[in-house]
Amino acid sequence: MNSIRDKVIECLSKEWEQENDTWESPEGKLIPYIRFFKFIMPDNDDFNRYNIAFTIWSKNVSVEIIESCGECGPEIDSDERWAMIRIFRIAKVPHAEFLERSDELIQLAYRKLYENFNP
Repeated sequence: MNSIRDKVIECLSKEWEQENDTWESPEGKLIPYIRFFKFIMPDNDDFNRYNIAFTIWSKNVSVEIIESCGECGPEIDSDERWAMIRIFRIAKVPHAEFLERSDELIQLAYRKLYENFNP
């Protein structure tokens, strides 16, 4: 039988892009995670881009907005364009709660993005 975490992954893998990575804690411990995200480039903002993201940790899911702040100009190399990345956590819930409230949490992420960042 699939674990609850596997069901969260299955739920998000249908419509969201996926990346697997690790986060290094202040103590130097490497903690793996899976992030599902959708990229949103606003029409009215040439300097920033946004992702709505769901980061799956071993025991919970973080609902986040990731803002990439860029430097503009033709002289900026595309690999160096995104100068700063900020992550805004909207919610952090256990896997089971995410499954129960996934539609609500996805809607909340979109609403917060448009209310607070107006892309």
